[in-house]
Amino acid sequence: MKVRVDPAQCRGYGICHELAERHFNPDDWGLVQSTGEEVESHEVAAVQNAIASCPYGAIRWVRPNELVTH
Repeated sequence: MKVRVDPAQCRGYGICHELAERHFNPDDWGLVQSTGEEVESHEVAAVQNAIASCPYGAIRWVRPNELVTH
């Protein structure tokens, strides 16, 4: 599975990057983007914690057949 960050919802808190650095990167303006990397089974808990910690609900899981844009 992968995750997607909705750029219209992200406010740049960066909590997700702190919790799951391999899957979230801040851009030049401090807003976070998904790296597009596949979430390995041992990373699911950290990524789920990052999703739950986003104050604006900007992150969601992406189904394997969904197009991922970042």
